[in-house]
Amino acid sequence: MEYTTLGKAGLLVSKLCFGTMTFGDGRGLFKAISAVGQAGADELVNASIDGGINFLIRRTITRKVKAKGCSGNH
Repeated sequence: MEYTTLGKAGLLVSKLCFGTMTFGDGRGLFKAISAVGQAGADELVNASIDGGINFLIRRTITRKVKAKGCSGNH
């Protein structure tokens, strides 16, 4: 994995980012793509961390969707 320095903070982050847009309960606005539940989220996040990714983006939406819970357990 390649890493780069993030801004003036000097934080070393992976050049690849892992997005969590597909994490959720498959309801609401993102129902067509947000059907990865907790077990799948755990597997995907652990695989990305094992691969050296340390930069994760967590989706934030205003509706009551359980996406935050899926990525918030790590």
